[in-house]
Amino acid sequence: MEGDRRRPTVVSLFSGGGGLDLGLELAGFETRVAVEWEGYACRTLRENAALGARLPSGARYLEACEALERSVRDVSGTELLRAAGLEPGDAALLAGGPPCVTFSVAGKREGLQAETGRLFEDYVRLLHEVRPAGLIFENVKGLINAVDENGERGGAFRRIYAALGKAGYALTWRLVNAADYGVPQHRERVIILGRLGEVAPAFPEPTHFDPLRPQPLGTNEPWRDVRSALEGLPPAARPGEAAEVPNHVARRHGEKVIAGFAATPPGKRNTAYKRDRLRWDRPAKVIRAQGKPKLDGSGQRHSSHQSIHPEEHRQLTVRECARIQTFPDWYVFPTTFANGYRIVGDAVPVELARVIGEAMRRELGLAAGDSLRHVA
Repeated sequence: MEGDRRRPTVVSLFSGGGGLDLGLELAGFETRVAVEWEGYACRTLRENAALGARLPSGARYLEACEALERSVRDVSGTELLRAAGLEPGDAALLAGGPPCVTFSVAGKREGLQAETGRLFEDYVRLLHEVRPAGLIFENVKGLINAVDENGERGGAFRRIYAALGKAGYALTWRLVNAADYGVPQHRERVIILGRLGEVAPAFPEPTHFDPLRPQPLGTNEPWRDVRSALEGLPPAARPGEAAEVPNHVARRHGEKVIAGFAATPPGKRNTAYKRDRLRWDRPAKVIRAQGKPKLDGSGQRHSSHQSIHPEEHRQLTVRECARIQTFPDWYVFPTTFANGYRIVGDAVPVELARVIGEAMRRELGLAAGDSLRHVA
């Protein structure tokens, strides 16, 4: 594979349909290989790579990336490095977040007692084999108090953090709200950053603040609100109509649902339908990823309960959710509602990923145009 030798490289695990990878590429990295086992998400990566969208650096998104539709359990470090065209120690970053369903407060909170919860072990295994200069590990807030195999509260986080450290990485971590980093959404996530060796990377400080509270030192801008996120979008297409902007198609709601949405004031929750009505002047509620695979594998059932539009009596479109997740409008998602919502809801907000990526470039000593080998 022939990539851009001037850009530091990323090996991406649990890649979903983008988000973290796009943010890191906007920060000047180059994703060489992405591992994602869900077919519809892997197709989303390939479809967006095929668009050839230009990034500010002049590179094209995922132009050197091979998307492997595999479980991380079935991939070796040797195979990853071969697909990426790298040797052990060449990669700048190993990036990704194992599935969060066993850690989420919205799930059964099984933690490491569930098989899915132990997928972090494969992240650690591949960390040993790839030996990147740094790492980014992302997961839900619930990871902090999730149980380990013995049912000990908080044990899951301690186990994961210790395993990453034992791999030879100095670590730092924070529970962040994406709104503090320029994302028009309240989204709390645990982010672990690591650097090979004994000096932990510094965590990027918040760039935005709640305008209803005193401005903290170091922040420059107030939180972005829903209005800033959705500004400029044309009216949503109705089901079956062609959308002017990809994935900007309204869900079809029955009269009873519409009446319930209409009776829900901005900033309040509709308890009957378990949806929040957004306010124009505040960040959105978290964009969720819900739904279950159909038995035939053709898509999802029970699609995501996204928030209600601030004015219109409907659920947000996939594109509106993507705007709130800071995806650009050229980025396309599956036209099946449930799959589109799920990919957007699973993603790391692009702007948060970009800020973290730029911080890791600084911490690894990689200026614009440097590859890892240039500074080794």
